[in-house]
Amino acid sequence: MLVSILVLSLSISNAFGCGSILHTEIGYQALNYFGGNEARFHNIIKRHKSSFECGLTFPDTFYSGICFKGKYHQISEDTHWTPFLNASLEYIWTKDPYLKTERFQKLTAFLFGVLSHQIADVLWHSLGVNDGFIRTMSMVNFDGNYANAHTVADAGGDVIALYRHQEAAINPILEWYLPLEDLNEIYKILYNSVKINTEVIFACSFEMYIERLAETEFLGKIYPAITATGPFLPSFLNDFFIGGVNDMAIWTKKIWNDLALLLKQRKWSCKMPDNPLFISCRNSTKTVKRVKTVNSNYYEFLSTLNSTFYRKTSKIIKQTYGIIFQHRILLKNEFTKEIVKEKSYEIKNIFPSTSIYSNQTNSDFGRDMIFYKTLGNLYLIVGIPLFHYGDNLPVGSIQIYKIQHNSFEKMYTIYGKEEGSEFGHSIIVIDINKDGYDDLVVSSPRSKRFSLNYYVIIIE
Repeated sequence: MLVSILVLSLSISNAFGCGSILHTEIGYQALNYFGGNEARFHNIIKRHKSSFECGLTFPDTFYSGICFKGKYHQISEDTHWTPFLNASLEYIWTKDPYLKTERFQKLTAFLFGVLSHQIADVLWHSLGVNDGFIRTMSMVNFDGNYANAHTVADAGGDVIALYRHQEAAINPILEWYLPLEDLNEIYKILYNSVKINTEVIFACSFEMYIERLAETEFLGKIYPAITATGPFLPSFLNDFFIGGVNDMAIWTKKIWNDLALLLKQRKWSCKMPDNPLFISCRNSTKTVKRVKTVNSNYYEFLSTLNSTFYRKTSKIIKQTYGIIFQHRILLKNEFTKEIVKEKSYEIKNIFPSTSIYSNQTNSDFGRDMIFYKTLGNLYLIVGIPLFHYGDNLPVGSIQIYKIQHNSFEKMYTIYGKEEGSEFGHSIIVIDINKDGYDDLVVSSPRSKRFSLNYYVIIIE
């Protein structure tokens, strides 16, 4: 197919990371779990979504596919690692340690977005961990060719995310707030010299914003080509154990807790290795050095798109310490037309007379379901592996319903006990101990997730 050949044949540049739309989805899923003791920071992010969304994409801003032909590539490289976070914290503690001003609340929301991007990229590319998403995908669908798998994954993750949610979950605000003056000062702290200025930060960030807009129009055209590369990406994008969307969101929330603690304590109280995945405020002794990043040509490809329309219809609003990029008209673009055409079908009498559902966003309600009959009664058992209490990391659960007279009566709920373990991922009824009685067996396949040593726990 022409599009797939085009995607895979472009010259490799050093762009890095899953696509901007997927980064947005990961950030907002992590936000669903973020609150409780960190409610203040949750509220700051919610109030300043334009800052948060800008931060979710910002680390890739200076790569060669975006601006100045890679002259500032190393700036983007350095923005992906913990030292950038350290410089940002030092700057905030010096200027407004209690976050009393809107200026520094916006910068804080931006910083949470940057950290989400950093964590997601580490897991996406197996940087300091084994068996990440792209590495596995390259073996399954690309005969071990990592570069080709990387390009398709970066583009395909965005394609599938936007196709799956249309404009519901990741509808772009089409407004970013860039904390321009603050970033200029942070980079001075990071390098102890001047390696970039506000003009470059502004120019490259605007290019990234324009490409973010153009991307949503382009992606609908390559959905068939992406899915034709093999089943791994659409089948495992959400659920893969290292570098799937759920995994990246859960890890993001975990490390956000540490960032929140640093912001509250206003002092260095955590282990801060170069790789942000291993930041720990809980007596961890593991240290991991920065890993060399990997090649992708996705942003190089995006730079070839016709973005003239978006340049003409976007406006720039200068503020005292930052810049707002804003798209004037919220459009149902060509991508929306493509996915509506792709997903359209006639609906006839498929609505059930009785239904059960979850009020919790991103709970993965119904990940597995089984019917079980005993003593003349029929039961439905539903797995909810991403169930979470309030704004905490998911522990998972199963719900047991008794079916009678075409209705469902909830009888029991059994909760997981370990954060991030995805209790309820799979369910089976089997006589596991051969005593003549059926046992309910529930898997918890991500047990010990945060040690990166995964175990499967079976509960009878």
